Amino acid sequence: MKGLSYQYSNSLLSLANKDNKSEVLYSEIESLLNSEFTSKSYLNFLSSPVVGYSDKESHLTNLLKSRIDDLLLKFILVVVKSKRAIYFKQMFESYMKSFEEIKMIKRVDIFTAHQLSNSALTLIKDSVVAKLKSYQLRFNVVVDCSLIGGYIVSWDGKQLDCSVKGSLSRLKSFVA
Repeated sequence: MKGLSYQYSNSLLSLANKDNKSEVLYSEIESLLNSEFTSKSYLNFLSSPVVGYSDKESHLTNLLKSRIDDLLLKFILVVVKSKRAIYFKQMFESYMKSFEEIKMIKRVDIFTAHQLSNSALTLIKDSVVAKLKSYQLRFNVVVDCSLIGGYIVSWDGKQLDCSVKGSLSRLKSFVA
C-alpha cells in the first residue's frame, strides 16, 4: 500500500496533468526541495499548533505567490490546513519520482575527485547516454575529494566506479 505522501503527490500530479502544468510544477517543486522550504525547522514552523492557520496562510502567500504557480500554492495551503506540512519533503519527492517515471527521466549523479573539463564531462555523459538511450537524463555533478581521482556514475541504485579510491579498494580485496 502506498503512503500518505504518495496519495497527496499523485493528487497534485493528476491536477497538474489536467491543467497541463506538470512540468512547471516539477521545476517549482525541485526548487522548493533545494531551498529552506523543506528544512526540518521550517516544516516544524508550518506544523506548529502555536501559529494559527491564518498567519501561516498569509506568510506562505506572501513568500510564494510570485515564485510558484497558483495550483502549487493552493496545494501547499491545503496541506498546511490539513496539518500535514511535516510531510512536504516526502510529498515533493514522491511527485518528482512519479513525474520522472511518466516522462521517462533518469537522474544520473556523477561524482568526481575534482572539477572536470567540459570535454571529459561530455565523454562520461555520452557513455551514460549510450547505456540509457530511451530515457531523458538529468545529470548532477558533485565534486568529492575523497575519491582521490577518477569518477563514479550512479543511477537507479547502479554504480559505475572508475575512481582511484574504488580501484584501490578492489585491489585490496583481490590481494587479501
